[in-house]
Amino acid sequence: MKTISILGTGCPKCKKLYQNVEIAISDFENKKDYKIEKITDIMKIMKFDVIIGNPPYQMSDGGGLGGSSATPIYDKFVEQAKKLKPRYLSMIIPSRWFAGGKGLDEFRDSMMNDGRIRELHDFMNASDCFPGVEIKGGVCYFLWDRDNTGMCKIVTHKEGKVISSAERPFKENGSDVFIRYNEAISIYRKVSSFKESSFAKIVSPRQPFGFSVLKDHVKSSEHSIFLYKRGGTTY
Repeated sequence: MKTISILGTGCPKCKKLYQNVEIAISDFENKKDYKIEKITDIMKIMKFDVIIGNPPYQMSDGGGLGGSSATPIYDKFVEQAKKLKPRYLSMIIPSRWFAGGKGLDEFRDSMMNDGRIRELHDFMNASDCFPGVEIKGGVCYFLWDRDNTGMCKIVTHKEGKVISSAERPFKENGSDVFIRYNEAISIYRKVSSFKESSFAKIVSPRQPFGFSVLKDHVKSSEHSIFLYKRGGTTY
């Protein structure tokens, strides 16, 4: 399976160059050469109107399930593709970059501040795109338009259906948090309108509402409060 499809401008040398790119990609996937710049150097000779890709997602480090512990590499392909300045760029990649971490913080910041990403289609369950494949956090594909900037149309898909769609900025009111669910935007705006200084702590993923998701179990003489997360009960 080819991981990257390339549409060139019809240069007479494109056929040979395309073959060289395919060889470089194959070497990369087979871990013969980890230098993605080798691919880029070849491709710089060509001019592109459109780049469409399903790049390699990760280099396995032997831990985690569904690739949750592997080192991501898809971000490198996206950034290199942007440097080629195609008219349009579209790639399908894991959605874990929404939260950053695992070497993705710089990539996340770049994507969230790039006004040329005009559409983002989010699939919370990767099997909706790749039947029988588990990718923690789901997958997404985006449309990057070199010559147009503005807000991004964010579309959420589930079980083959569009469950929400909204045109909005990646960052709400300058916040560094990307809110994945369109339905939560109105709630965020209402709460943030009160300008509570502790708002960031309230929505913190590590200490929501001031409780540690790892250990807190608040108990009084009459009631107990348990914190729940997907997959079980957390104390």
